[in-house]
Amino acid sequence: MRKVELIAFFLCVFQEVNGQSLIDTSLLKQELKEFNIELDNAAMHKDSILLEKLISKEFLRIHGTNGAVELRNSWINGILKGSPNSKDIQEDNFNKSTVYPAAAAAIEIAIVRRRTYRDQREIWLLRSNFYAKEIGGWKLVRMQGTLMHDGPIYLVKPEELNEYTGNYQKMSNPNQIFKIKTLENQALYCPVPEGYWLIFFKTNYDRFVSQGGIYTIVFERDNNKRLTGFAYYHNSKSLVQDSLVEQASKK
Repeated sequence: MRKVELIAFFLCVFQEVNGQSLIDTSLLKQELKEFNIELDNAAMHKDSILLEKLISKEFLRIHGTNGAVELRNSWINGILKGSPNSKDIQEDNFNKSTVYPAAAAAIEIAIVRRRTYRDQREIWLLRSNFYAKEIGGWKLVRMQGTLMHDGPIYLVKPEELNEYTGNYQKMSNPNQIFKIKTLENQALYCPVPEGYWLIFFKTNYDRFVSQGGIYTIVFERDNNKRLTGFAYYHNSKSLVQDSLVEQASKK
């Protein structure tokens, strides 16, 4: 795919997303599913010929952890030289969705959690994969990650998170309700004072940090350890120095 064609492809992606409803996506979904299985197998078995076939000549990867741009040959060589998958690394996808802005284009978006048990750390990324149907079939054109969270592994049981869900009444405005829910029983979805939603990751008992580290939520309990509400803090160097921006009580 020439550069001019690639630019045209991305213009199509962003200008024609609403056109997805006019496309029969059932066949495209099956094709893309088969493509990703083939790509996973090629990476697992370090099949250089198949990787060359499946990865577009215009491929770029933008790393979520540092924003570095990696070219096609570097990424393929990294797969070929990498150590085999082991139990030390675990990667899970959440909230995966795919749109087809055109019959020859697809965008796959997912929240990805990657745990490295050797280092006892986990990172969360918003990952976007861009695919194009070129000569010879589907190709992976772009991978881009946006870092959401980087910290120690904190194993959370679903029942632990469910305790935090529900409606909370804003202390400064009792008519305003914060609704907290879970992200597939792995993290919390919470509204922030500005009105939009962020994902919060548990980092300690009753303490959650938002994606990007902008906010901390500390849940509050009474003497009987019953959950009574929470406090929002705008993050600084330590929780002691953080500025309190809002409080809410559980309804």
